[in-house]
Amino acid sequence: MLFFDGSLTIISGRLSYVCDNPTRQTMKRLLLILWLLTAAAGSRISAAGRTELNQGWKFRQYGLGEWLPAAVPGTVHTDLLANGQIPDPFYGSSQSDLQWIDKTDWEYCCTFDAPELASYDNVRLVFEGVDCYADIRLNGELLHRTGNMFRTWKSDVKGLLKSRNNRLHVVFHSPVMQGLKNMAAYGSRLTANNDLGALGGLGPNKVSVFTRKSGYQYGWDLAPRYVTSGLWRPVALEAWNEARVEKAQMSASAALRTDAAGSYRIRILLNGKSILTADKTLDAGTHSIEEPFEIPSPRLWYPNGMGEPYLYDVELVLEKEGRELDRTAVRCGVRTVSLRCRDDADGRGRGFGFEINGIPVFCKGSNYVPADAFLPRISREKTEFLVRSAAQANMNMLRVWGGGTYESDDFYEMCDRYGIMVWQDFVFACNMYPGSAQIYADIRAEAEDNVRRLRNHPSLVLWCGNNEIDVAWKPHDKRNSRFRKFYTEEEAEQFDRVNETIFRNILPGVVDSLCGGTVPYWHSSPSPGWGLDTADRWRYGDVHNWDVWHKGDPISAYNTQIARFISEYGLQSYPELSSVERFIPEGERRLASPSMTSHQGDRKKGDARMLEYVDRSYLRDGDFARTLYLSQLMQAEGMKTAMEAH
Repeated sequence: MLFFDGSLTIISGRLSYVCDNPTRQTMKRLLLILWLLTAAAGSRISAAGRTELNQGWKFRQYGLGEWLPAAVPGTVHTDLLANGQIPDPFYGSSQSDLQWIDKTDWEYCCTFDAPELASYDNVRLVFEGVDCYADIRLNGELLHRTGNMFRTWKSDVKGLLKSRNNRLHVVFHSPVMQGLKNMAAYGSRLTANNDLGALGGLGPNKVSVFTRKSGYQYGWDLAPRYVTSGLWRPVALEAWNEARVEKAQMSASAALRTDAAGSYRIRILLNGKSILTADKTLDAGTHSIEEPFEIPSPRLWYPNGMGEPYLYDVELVLEKEGRELDRTAVRCGVRTVSLRCRDDADGRGRGFGFEINGIPVFCKGSNYVPADAFLPRISREKTEFLVRSAAQANMNMLRVWGGGTYESDDFYEMCDRYGIMVWQDFVFACNMYPGSAQIYADIRAEAEDNVRRLRNHPSLVLWCGNNEIDVAWKPHDKRNSRFRKFYTEEEAEQFDRVNETIFRNILPGVVDSLCGGTVPYWHSSPSPGWGLDTADRWRYGDVHNWDVWHKGDPISAYNTQIARFISEYGLQSYPELSSVERFIPEGERRLASPSMTSHQGDRKKGDARMLEYVDRSYLRDGDFARTLYLSQLMQAEGMKTAMEAH
């Protein structure tokens, strides 16, 4: 849960506006920044268009057996399940029996016709998410060797496509076996506390940090260990002639790519009404363009509970000689965001909090982790249900946790609509990560892809470098570091440089360059602030309060453990009986049964600590269903106490 205390100063706006008082409804000047490059949206091949390749896919173990139907987007685990090749991964103790899947190579293929593409000047093949190590070939030609599930991969395929029987072939290499190779090449094991390598048959080898994949896949206290492979986001063909719109970004500069010299017209529509027409004479190539326009008395976007999260529909149309070449639409909001970290008057602390449109916000919400271990199964409907439920519970912020993923476009669209602010972690969590020139380039490309994709969402109010790396490494309090003891002084100094490069150079640099200083950046959560370390963490920055739970402090301690901003805390409970009946066989519905144990991510102390908290407040009689219920009462009392204390 997230709570507000202080305030701070980094301005952020989507469709940024210039005004002395953001609460006054007077004439404001809005700058629309247009990226006119080389891609578009849509479901058909038109003047400039897109069609998804989501039909006719097959898969098999590499070089073995018959081809079986596959889903794209999807994962190998869900494809095996759909074809009856494995049991339900979540039922009983299936987890331990399915660890072979991530040590195997797999291949996917499809064939498609594209006769309509011959008339287009430009055709591009786009993979929005490849998980993870894959060789991608079109008609036998190698397009990509991938190794990062968070990047977008694009290829010019105009010269490779045929009218009929194009074959797209993707070979996935085992992420675990490649991770072992990466670890050996790096020369040392790295701390990865949550990685359940032993469950995966890897002994002491924890390879999660050597691959740019979601950390939770390798096992976490909140997730099973299923290290997936697959085309987890859409694959699409994009085609256009002469020029096209790539993105319409608010509060930045504009770029136009033209294939031929000539006169071009740009039209901008706001809520369906034309508000600007600009004629440009351009040579072939890429051009920077900025076209400001004004909106009288703009309606502002506000978080849930503060006002209406109003959204504008902006369309950009690109024309030449009266012909429409392309158009794109963006739904965006007008708002500013400031992260305020102001020193206390007595010098004994520093605040941490947000202002939206110049107004301090009391942040109420939750951390948001992947809604399914297999990401492609998360539907738009399920995403809306979760975000709407948060709004109905009077939340106004969700923190997308760094051990998960950069969420789908659906998630951020729903947060825009329901007024839910998003604190977005970059996907680094709890561990030490390797560094090299090649790794840094890959991380930079990952950050650019995702910051560019998400920057138009008014709900996005913070980029955070990582989850819980600084608090464990303690670069400014080396004697109390939990991790340094595992490394030589030379290795520790190397990790200081790696962390500095990633979290103080690459990531904030990308946020600043692509967002123009409009979105705040916080280097690590929790943290008192870069360069600071303090014994009194409750008075500085943000805090993850796990003293209740991990340290065993009583629930009543929430009443005195008051921080400037609590960005994590919680108590575990069992699910209700009707849920347990869906994934635990009837004969194992008891505490500590093999199936119940396999579903406890925190195997060292999870059940024992949970029952310890239950026993402090309630009497148990050994009845299984009653124990489940009492754990929920304990959790509810803990959450109530923490919320009311703040």
